[in-house]
Amino acid sequence: QAPTQPCEPAMRIADRYLTEIDRQIGELTALKARFRALIDQCSGNRVETCTILKALHDGDDNGP
Repeated sequence: QAPTQPCEPAMRIADRYLTEIDRQIGELTALKARFRALIDQCSGNRVETCTILKALHDGDDNGP
């Protein structure tokens, strides 16, 4: 764009990116908490009783 054009359109685009980044961070934070809970619940015994593997196997498209 020409140097004399206002930068408001660029600011709106950057704001949309920031909103999307915040949404993704929220999703990743929730996923991290779910994995932390799975790890904390793990008894470390055998695969047949592994809560982590069960959650991964039974999980839906959103993960554990």
